[in-house]
Amino acid sequence: ILCGADGSSLNNITIRGSDTLDNNGIYITYSNNVNITNSNSSENEYGIYTRYSDNINIINNTLNDNYYALYISTSDNGNYFNNTMNSNEYGIRTDSSHDGHFENNTLEDNSNSIYLYWDIDDWIITDNDIQGGSLGIYMSSGSDNNRIVNNIINTSATNMYLYSSSKSFEITNTSIINNTITRASYGIQIRQYVVNTTLYSNRIFDTYTRGIYLQNNNRTTSDSDLFYDNANDIYIDNTDSSPIIFEMVNATFTDSTGLLQNYTTLDINDIVEAHTGYTISWDSQPATLPSGYSIFENKFIDISHLTAGVSIDEINWTWTDADVTEYQEHLLHLWEYNTTNDWTLMNNTPDTTTNTLSLTDLNPASTYAILEGGLITECQTINQPGNYELANNLTDAGIAVTGITEITEACLVILSSNVS
Repeated sequence: ILCGADGSSLNNITIRGSDTLDNNGIYITYSNNVNITNSNSSENEYGIYTRYSDNINIINNTLNDNYYALYISTSDNGNYFNNTMNSNEYGIRTDSSHDGHFENNTLEDNSNSIYLYWDIDDWIITDNDIQGGSLGIYMSSGSDNNRIVNNIINTSATNMYLYSSSKSFEITNTSIINNTITRASYGIQIRQYVVNTTLYSNRIFDTYTRGIYLQNNNRTTSDSDLFYDNANDIYIDNTDSSPIIFEMVNATFTDSTGLLQNYTTLDINDIVEAHTGYTISWDSQPATLPSGYSIFENKFIDISHLTAGVSIDEINWTWTDADVTEYQEHLLHLWEYNTTNDWTLMNNTPDTTTNTLSLTDLNPASTYAILEGGLITECQTINQPGNYELANNLTDAGIAVTGITEITEACLVILSSNVS
């Protein structure tokens, strides 16, 4: 026990659990500027417990088989680097502590690896390897301005969970950046009184319920995140009585390989109305394509509503200049497919400057695809609306025509409105 022991250092010590006592461990209280290094505190109630102690450095320690490997309470400006914390109930649990830095730690098979319980502000959680257990990173009420960066998280239930129980204690201004989130039931859950969350350049894959689950949280932005091989890539569910704001920029949805082939990139700017929601997931080609159209880089995406009355305010399908080197960009059209084996043209005027096809006020209920169409190379029947272009001269009328006097054959037969 260190009490009133400012400036103390412990190096290369071992504390091992007792068969009869549950209070073994390293206990630091009312002590500032303490260093704990190269030590082993295992099979204890607490591996290391700090309380009312600031500027604590806990570096290169082994903290296994405890109830709490690290418990940080009312202790600011701590550094927790290069520690091994395995098979604990909690890897690190914190409350009422600010400006912590938790970096390059290894956490395996903890029930709860990183548990930021209450009033946790201005922490950096970075470059940690979290494997196994039920819960990777949990952040609770009244926590602000935290950064979760470059972590690898692979648990069985939820890899990352932000949740507040009260509007009076919202979680605000969380940045979740460049993390690898994989193989759990939920990749990232952000639920209830969580405001101004930014997700950037995360890789979220192989989750078997939802990649990202957003419920009743406001002003969430997903920027340049990559999704693949999830049961649902994104699941947005606003069960609240007020609308919420959701923005997505340059989000990429690929097939199970995670490679930039067979992929779709989307931007969304939406106010999700009360009691509505929708899902977004990669999809494969659902059916035979409309006549005269061909696949453009296998860009299929499923966007489905959870409730009636859903309307996505603005959604953009985007591509790169490299994507269109072998295509006629001005002939890229956006189509919707529904389960009655019917394709509907949604937009046939791509913006070739910004590489986008856009929709507003979309009521999603289907698979959507960018297709290249309208390039006519031979005699044919046109039975879908759209813009068409002759690739070459056509000869030898061979399409049967009925019902028109003195005309029995034609090279082009148009059986649809809105064809140009």
